[in-house]
Amino acid sequence: MSSYVASISFSVFSFPLVAALCTLPYMVYQYRRYGRVPVWKSFVVFLFIFYITTAYYLVIMPLPESRDAVVAGARIPNLELFRFVRRIAAQAGFSMTDPSSWVATLMIPDVYEALFNVFLTVPFGIFMKYFFGCRWWQALVSGLALSLFFETSQLTGLWGWYAHPYRLFDVDDLLINTTGAMLGFWLAFPLTWHLPDIDDMNEESLRQSASFTTFTRRLWAFAIDVALCSGAFAVWTVAKPTVPNPEAGDLAALLVITGIVFVLAPALADHATFGQRLLELRIVGPDGGRTRWYRACGRYILLIWVFLMLPAWAFVLLPRTIEGVPVNSSLVASVLATVYGTWLLTVAVRAIRSARRHPFVMLNGILTDTRIMSLEQISALRGADAAGYFVSNDASTSETSANETADSE
Repeated sequence: MSSYVASISFSVFSFPLVAALCTLPYMVYQYRRYGRVPVWKSFVVFLFIFYITTAYYLVIMPLPESRDAVVAGARIPNLELFRFVRRIAAQAGFSMTDPSSWVATLMIPDVYEALFNVFLTVPFGIFMKYFFGCRWWQALVSGLALSLFFETSQLTGLWGWYAHPYRLFDVDDLLINTTGAMLGFWLAFPLTWHLPDIDDMNEESLRQSASFTTFTRRLWAFAIDVALCSGAFAVWTVAKPTVPNPEAGDLAALLVITGIVFVLAPALADHATFGQRLLELRIVGPDGGRTRWYRACGRYILLIWVFLMLPAWAFVLLPRTIEGVPVNSSLVASVLATVYGTWLLTVAVRAIRSARRHPFVMLNGILTDTRIMSLEQISALRGADAAGYFVSNDASTSETSANETADSE
């Protein structure tokens, strides 16, 4: 029992890292496929990730102390089906007329190990039915495949990490785990009866994404672009040559990197940064039509080069003294902090209003007469032919009225 508790505890502590690694791929898939990320669906997805990692830890742990460890009981796989039944029958002395033998039978290690292997995959069957919408035979094959993966991990010593198998490969476990998955599949019918339907949720996401581009979708695209810039700048800081004025060199490098990602890319690559293309967003006019390339560039020149890089400009260009009097750097920092704090507050307010389907419009978008919209919304606003420059041939369409969505971003 202590090994089970240790495995579950390790899963709890490692889950934030596993979830962080899965978040971006999940978000990209969800936005590209359905246009939105429903809260309940996301909860179910990460609950499934937590379950799978916990189940795997329960199967492979505890780990040997040495990579060369030899476990005598695991060296020869069990290929004899129903051997656990014969072992239980030989030990139990079970009798239907003697209730005391029932408890004694349940205390036999082979019995509670078999029950554990059943319960291990019951949640898997529930997820297969509820979230993935599998049929019974698909759940059966999936449960068998999951069990085979577990058993093969044991047989190969975690795929070669250990020189010898350290846990027993058992065909009985294949049968028992698959049975657990099928039990979970049939239990999913009454257990998930009152839960939101995943297919209905996906259809609603497609409908809403055609009429409104969420703030979080735009924020994720921006975060991807910022991560690209940060990675490129980190490489620069490591590999940069020695120059007389390193601050000016860093500023120039930052201008070049952000210029490529936020200015040059939209001008040359279909009016979208890399992050926007990944999440199927485009820089367009307020009506969803194509905008001029210089407007798309100007949108981020104002945001990145002028506003967000204002502290860098101040640090490099602001003189250290004025007429022999030192410049009060703390005062400059306070002014900048006030400006950015106020800006972040307005962004938060607009983001909250955006959750209630109010357009999220930034000042740089107003000045350049541009908006950021999803391909689904562009198609709904302008029609597939009018938006052909932005929308692929297989982009989804909607009957949403242009009058209802002309100001949405």
